[in-house]
Amino acid sequence: VTGGDGLGSTSDGVDIGGGSGTQKGDDGQGIRPVSGQENTYTVWGNLTLPDGVEIPEDAILTGDGSLTTKLTQSAPNAPTLSTRTSTTVTLSAPSDAISGKTVEYSCVAGNGETSEITDWKSNATFNGLSPQTTYTFYARYAGDDKFYNASPASNGLSVTTAPAAPASSAVTIDYAVETISFYSSTLEMSTSEDFTSGTAISSGGSVVAYMGRTVYVRVKAVDGIPASALTAITIPARPDAPTLTIDNQTEGVTIPDGYSYNTTSADYSNTWTQGTGALVHIDPSTTIYIYKAAVTSGEASAFKSQVQTITAPARSESPTAPTIDYQQETLTTSTTLQCSTDKGTTWTTCTDNMTLDALDWTGGEMDVQFRTAATTGTDGKYASDPVSLTIPSRPAAPTGLTATEETCIDGKDGKITGVTTDMEYKLSTADVWIDCTDIEITGLAPGTAFAGEAASVTIEEVVEIQIDKSESSIELGSEGVILTATITGIEDENNADNWVWESDDNTIVEVERLTPEAPTTRSADNPIESTARVTPVGEGTATITVTYTGTKYMATKTYDITVKAKEEEPAPKPDPTPIYYNIQFEDICEGVDASLSKSVVKAGSQVSVYVEVEEGYDGENLKVLFKRSLYGYWEEIEEGVQPGEYIIYNVYDDIYVKVEGVEKIEEEPTGMSDIESTKVYTQNGNLYIYTSQPQEVMIITMSGTILKRERQEGLRSYSLPKGVYIICIGEQTFKVRN
Repeated sequence: VTGGDGLGSTSDGVDIGGGSGTQKGDDGQGIRPVSGQENTYTVWGNLTLPDGVEIPEDAILTGDGSLTTKLTQSAPNAPTLSTRTSTTVTLSAPSDAISGKTVEYSCVAGNGETSEITDWKSNATFNGLSPQTTYTFYARYAGDDKFYNASPASNGLSVTTAPAAPASSAVTIDYAVETISFYSSTLEMSTSEDFTSGTAISSGGSVVAYMGRTVYVRVKAVDGIPASALTAITIPARPDAPTLTIDNQTEGVTIPDGYSYNTTSADYSNTWTQGTGALVHIDPSTTIYIYKAAVTSGEASAFKSQVQTITAPARSESPTAPTIDYQQETLTTSTTLQCSTDKGTTWTTCTDNMTLDALDWTGGEMDVQFRTAATTGTDGKYASDPVSLTIPSRPAAPTGLTATEETCIDGKDGKITGVTTDMEYKLSTADVWIDCTDIEITGLAPGTAFAGEAASVTIEEVVEIQIDKSESSIELGSEGVILTATITGIEDENNADNWVWESDDNTIVEVERLTPEAPTTRSADNPIESTARVTPVGEGTATITVTYTGTKYMATKTYDITVKAKEEEPAPKPDPTPIYYNIQFEDICEGVDASLSKSVVKAGSQVSVYVEVEEGYDGENLKVLFKRSLYGYWEEIEEGVQPGEYIIYNVYDDIYVKVEGVEKIEEEPTGMSDIESTKVYTQNGNLYIYTSQPQEVMIITMSGTILKRERQEGLRSYSLPKGVYIICIGEQTFKVRN
């Protein structure tokens, strides 16, 4: 502090207003140096500096006092740049900053003037700035409320912030060609964060060396603007190799869509073939290379996979060709072998000691290939190379064999002639072959005997044919007659080809087979029939022969018929007396009301049976049956178009009808009819009739046959078969069931 008039000084202070050795003026004001601190002073009181007293600008004033007139400070130099990022700038103090004085800082956007400053702060770091933007920064000495006014602003410092770190989208990876690209004019990339110790990466270059690693990209420094912060880019690793497998059975691997393969090497620069989902054949002991193609879009993007290397196994050792067992007609095979009958196009797994029939062998020469089947597992192998086996043709079947049928029904004296001692035979019902010891095989029952390798001779059972009644003579010029041949009691196929009708003289009569027209299997309960039309051609007698040869039976029947010349009559004669046949019920079960349309019909006509199930009876199992003649066989009649009507056609014999199968549902009434003094009833299988006076009584069947006709008086019983009867007593009529 420099003094003027009236300013005294001492060794330790300044005395304002006189007073030697004092620290304060008389008015309590003063200023003095701080011991040990150069250019630093303590002020007390509200000091007014006298005229001529100046305090240096670099002086530091402290203490509880103040100056009545604050001192003016000169502006410092501009601040200097310490560090900067894309959003932050940190300043350093001006180069001439006075130690001990507080420096304040402010900034304006662009090249702003001090007039634009709105705020000062002592913190030299500015945050929240915009990337790659120019700002002007200023410094000043701060003022206080005791000694100093704030200094003017310094000159401005122009600073441009660093660019922002680039977005990861600024880097493009081509997963197909395996390159990495970015805007190299503004960006740079390295394998190290400091961009000095690592490897610089060029845009458009291969990314193979960096797969599975992290690389870094930033905006380059330019024209004094530093580089931006780093952006880390993680490059995916190459996917693992596929895990496809070879199918040893088909000798190849199925390459799906999206996979590529070659058989040269694992080098990606080779020519690769795309898979289609089909099987790719691989020769034994050769190698195939496979990788999964790159995925070039979406979150699942990936490089082509690592290469899978698959080496096909060797072939199994070829087997010894199987041997043939000619007696059993089998091969010495096992399940480890496969066979082919189409030159290796298709293969079938063998069975143990497989039969020749399993190869669909038909007796001719056959070439068959065999191989050891492919195996799986760690030591699996391809199927072996095939070996061939020729199965020779079966020897020709014996010829000249003749079967002789039984001489009578159940005779068991059939035989086969024409065999030799080099042959063997077996019955169709046996499994064992028997050596032939003579030139014939005797004592054979109906059936089939096999001789030699493939010849078979059938000994058929002899059965009897019945021919329905017909005229033994016909007139020349007439339509002829229909003959029906019937075999009963056998079960065989009623095939038209089993029947042969022949005339021994076609100049007298011709025979035409009419039925059956199609094969139908008939049970033993139903007859096997065939009909034929016999047409007269010339006068004379001819023999008609009908032969049946079935699968198990044979029969022959002859029938003589005479053709006479038509007689010329001078005058028409009355029609010959027609033949009539009786139609009658043999049995009618309980609960049925049955009747006939006619009880007597002309030959060749038809008759209807009418059946009605009475109330209280169940007709679900109702059957209407008939037979031709007393000794014929029963046949069931199907219900006709009209409900309850059953029609019998072609009546050429007496017809017997029975109805059965109806069951009673509830108790039947007493069965007695009472009319005043006449009673008719049944009891214990007998018919009882009572009349109080002599009356004419008639018992009539449902077919119209009169069984009894007599006069009676009183009670009489009649023993009758089961059935329904009409009882006429005088003018009265009763219907009862026995």
